[in-house]
Amino acid sequence: MGIAGEVSVRGAWADTASVDRMIQAMDAARDAGGPADPGICDWGWVAVGHRPTETGEQAGATAQSMLDERLGWCLMFDGRLDNGPDLRVDLDECFPFRSGSDAEVVLAAYHRWGEHFVDHLQGVFALALVDAPREKVLLARDRQGTRLLYLSTGAGRLRFASTLPGLLAADGIDTSADHAALKHDLDHRSMVPAPRTILSGVTLLPAATLRVLEARGRARDRGFHDDEAVPRLGGVGRV
Repeated sequence: MGIAGEVSVRGAWADTASVDRMIQAMDAARDAGGPADPGICDWGWVAVGHRPTETGEQAGATAQSMLDERLGWCLMFDGRLDNGPDLRVDLDECFPFRSGSDAEVVLAAYHRWGEHFVDHLQGVFALALVDAPREKVLLARDRQGTRLLYLSTGAGRLRFASTLPGLLAADGIDTSADHAALKHDLDHRSMVPAPRTILSGVTLLPAATLRVLEARGRARDRGFHDDEAVPRLGGVGRV
């Protein structure tokens, strides 16, 4: 299971075929279970998708999608919300819930709190939320960094996927070794700290981070932790 997507910021359309390959690669990497139909949401300049979770031991942490055509929002959510029921009570008066999914709770939180919606989410997750009217995409990881979200930028595009094999299924990603990261891995025998990975062309979205990507190419990060936003604001450059 997992999520994947591509954002294009130079007027070109996102490559839905690349997104499909990333999703199929994540499916091929699973230990068991047959393929499931991927769900892809295509807004032209951005395409996002997910691999639905099969029933089994991971049923408590699922990959879900939610589309609100009226508001022009599309969410891909991988994980679970531990405070989903409490948020439903808080948001019930301002959002017409139609399902029991965590993904709908996330959309309701965004409807009420905007970009601060992540401050209210408790659980393990990685997500991609497309806000088409505002021409922006929001990516986020949970506070503990349990769920992963790998990124690659270049040629006016940003691609992301829940797994490294999934991301590498897209074309044109620099897979040369990041020697400094490799040295850290060998010296400390631990995972390379985000945002670096052992590959030069791949980064990892840090835990407790919301990244906002705009169609014009600007990107900025905001950290969040526990009940207060981490004072880590600012741009991270352009795609």
